[in-house]
Order: sequence, then structure tokens, then C-alpha cells
Amino acid sequence: MHGRRRDQLPVLSPEKQEEQRQKVRLAFALLQRLLQQRCSGVRTPEALRATRTLLEFHSELAPLWNYRKEIISSCCSSSCSSSSSSSSSSSSKQQQQNNDTQQDTPHSDSTKTEANNDSSSSSSNSSSNNISTRIDKSRRSSDIIIINSSSSSNSSSSSSSRSGVDSISLSSLLQQELQLTSCLICRGKSKAYCLWLHRSWVLAKQIELLLLPLLQHTETEQQQQQQQKQQQQKEQQQEKQDGEYQQDQQQQHQHQQQEQQQQDQQQQQQQQQQQQEQQQQQQSIDKSVLVSCIDECISVLQQELHACKLLLQQQDNRNFHCWQHKMMVGGWLAAAEYLKQNIYSYAAAQQGEVAASGVAASGAGQQQQQLQQQLQQQLQQQPAEPGGARGVPRVAVCAAASAGSRQRSSSSSSSSK
Repeated sequence: MHGRRRDQLPVLSPEKQEEQRQKVRLAFALLQRLLQQRCSGVRTPEALRATRTLLEFHSELAPLWNYRKEIISSCCSSSCSSSSSSSSSSSSKQQQQNNDTQQDTPHSDSTKTEANNDSSSSSSNSSSNNISTRIDKSRRSSDIIIINSSSSSNSSSSSSSRSGVDSISLSSLLQQELQLTSCLICRGKSKAYCLWLHRSWVLAKQIELLLLPLLQHTETEQQQQQQQKQQQQKEQQQEKQDGEYQQDQQQQHQHQQQEQQQQDQQQQQQQQQQQQEQQQQQQSIDKSVLVSCIDECISVLQQELHACKLLLQQQDNRNFHCWQHKMMVGGWLAAAEYLKQNIYSYAAAQQGEVAASGVAASGAGQQQQQLQQQLQQQLQQQPAEPGGARGVPRVAVCAAASAGSRQRSSSSSSSSK
């Protein structure tokens, strides 16, 4: 009661007392119906409307706020699954056509059960809607509760609910939840624990939705790093094999190998340059997208802080719920700003690494070209045999000279005998 005594309460006429009793009975009936739907697993926009009418009547019902959270989370999961299924449906159409011919009977049974479930859920939803409309009619006659502001939002939500859960955008759904909590706070229910907890949960979901590109970017970066490590390991193994193979090869095929290596190196350099350009473009695009997402998150948190300041200044400066919520939002805002600064520094470091790797690759290519030129010059400067062609290695010349000297010594020894 917050300091109010029963003696100070206004005395109501018996007619108004009877109206209040009728509203309480209808509210209990609607609460029982909604709890049954929650236990049966009904997660529909109609349930959102019914819970809204009951929460506007009494905002301290924690099971209804939790039921709304479950419905919103189911909408999130259904939207994600629909996007993934739409991308994979084109590849699985042929398999489904082949399987449908063999599985006609179970599909018919499942459709019957689904139709029965739909009819039962629709009947329960219609009964809950009837109870909620009766509560609305009784409210219009009373002077205690006002629902004029919620009628327009209910009509808009009813038109969107007919199209189904998939058509409802998640961002608009979260925005409607924030508007609901703000409306209830403005009506004098700013000291409800469940209301503030629900608002903080919805705000966290909205921030999570805004920062989805950042999470995807980090996942792709981790995958790229793993791929780069695997490529480096493969290149090291190939270099070892190439070194052993080059040692075993004959020296006469060195010219051909060198030419092939030069061509391969040129192709690798071109590929590296193309990859570096693509990486720079992707980094610039990713940076702009990430910064825009974080800017949106920062703007949302700043608006929330401004709303908390207005509430504390205009209505109640001692509302500890609002102070606690404001402190939490301030921490989130500081984290978002710190994240934005780290993104700028990380992008600059990546650009520096890309430039350094390009310079190192070009320097290594120049060194390899110089070494190859030196080897070619040495091979061209080698002496040739008197009756042979150029390009024969010194080892072959020395071997031929030693063989000739042996033959001469053997012939001289035979003549002396």
C-alpha cells in the first residue's frame, strides 16, 4: 500500500464494488485460460494481445511477463529458422519430391492431428479473446483504469498477427514491448518489479539483434584464421618435398625447373596481390557495417538513459528501480563505446599487417629472382669440353679428365712391358 491506510481510502458505492468484482472474476478466468495455453505450448500473437489486456489491468503478474518472453523468443527462433530453411529449400526440393511418394499415409495422419490441434488452439484463443473483450467493456464503464492508448496498438497488432509470426519483424516487436512498458510506467505503475525486469530483458534482446553482424564477423575471422594456418602447414610440407626432390634431380634439368619456378612465383604473387585487394575491400565494408551497428546500439542506449532521466526528474526521484536500470544501461553504453574504439584500432592494425606482408612478399620475390640470375650466370660461365657442347657441368669435365689420365697410364704400362 506504500504508506496508505485503509481508513483513508475512498468509499465506493455498491454498484462500483460489483463492477470491480466482475472485472476481477473475468481477469481470473482469463488468467486461467492463458496459463493453460502456456502449459499446452501455444505461442501466438493472439496470446500476446490477451496478456497485454490482463497486464494493463494488473501489472504484477510475473507468469504473464514470462509468457510474453517465451512468445518473443519463439518468434526469434522461428524467424531464424525460416531464413535458414528458405536458403536450403532450393537444394532439397528434389529429395522431398522423391520422399513424398513413399510417405503419403503418415503425412495424412499428421495433417489430421495438426488440424485437430489448430481447431483446439483456435477455440481456446477465441474464448480468451471473448473474455478479454468483456474485460475491456467493463473497463470502459469504470473510471479507475484507462485503455484508450492501448486500443490503437491492439488494432495494429491484430492486423499484423493475421499474417502470421513470420511476417512480424523482430525489431518492431521489441519496439512494441518497450512502448508497452513505457505506457504502464507513465500510468503510475513505475514501482513494479516485473515490469522493469521485462524492460531490461527486451532492451538486451534489441542490443543483441543490433550486434548480430559483429558476431558474424568474428566467426568469419576465426574461420579465416584456421584456413590460413592449414594453408601454411600445407605450404611448409610442399617446400620440404620440393627441396628433397630438387636435391635428387639431375643438374641438367635445372634450367627447366628454374623457368617453371619463376612462372609459379609470378602466379603466386599475382594471386597474393588479388587476395590482398579483396581483403582490403572486405575490411573497409566490414568496418563501415560494424561501426554503423554499434552507432545504432549507442543511440538506443542514449535514448534509454534520457528516458530514465526524465522519469526521475518529472515523476519520482526516489524510484530505485529506475536508478538500477539506469546504472545497468550506463554500463552497456560504456562497453559499446569501448568496443567502437577497439574496432577502429583493430582495423588500422589489420591494414598495417596487410601492407607489411605485401612488402615482405615483394622483397622475397626479388631475392629469389636475384639468386636465380646468379645461378644462370654461373652455369653459362662453366668451360666446355674440346669436342663437346656448352652447358656441361664441371663435375662431368673432371670425371672425363680423370678417366683419360687413367687410360693413358694403363697404355704406357703395357708398352713398357
